[in-house]
Amino acid sequence: MKLWLNFHKGKDPAEYDLVGPKGCWKMGAGSEVLGDEVVISEVMGERFENKWLMQLSLFPKKKSEALGQWESTFETIEEWVPPPPEEAWDEEDDDEEKWKKDVEKSEADN
Repeated sequence: MKLWLNFHKGKDPAEYDLVGPKGCWKMGAGSEVLGDEVVISEVMGERFENKWLMQLSLFPKKKSEALGQWESTFETIEEWVPPPPEEAWDEEDDDEEKWKKDVEKSEADN
C-alpha cells in the first residue's frame, strides 16, 4: 500500500491512511484502514457490468504535538446505513441561485 500511495499519488504514506471496505466489499459494508499486507483483489467484491464496485479513499493523518508522529484519525465503521430521506435532502439543495453564488465565491477564492 505504501509503495502504491507514494508511486501513484505522490503522497507520503506516513501522512495518509488508505481506507477501504471492511472485509470484502458489498453495499453497506463498513470501512477500515487497509494495512500494507492487504491485497486489493481480495477485498474488491463482485463484478457488476465488468466494473469493480469498490472505492478506496485517502484519509489524512494528524501530527501529534506531543510525540511529533503522524497518527491515524480514521475511525473504523462497522456498517454504513444511509440516513433517512428527510435527513439526506434539504430544500436548500434545490436553490439554484444560492448554488450559483456559492460556485462564484468558490472560484473567486481560488
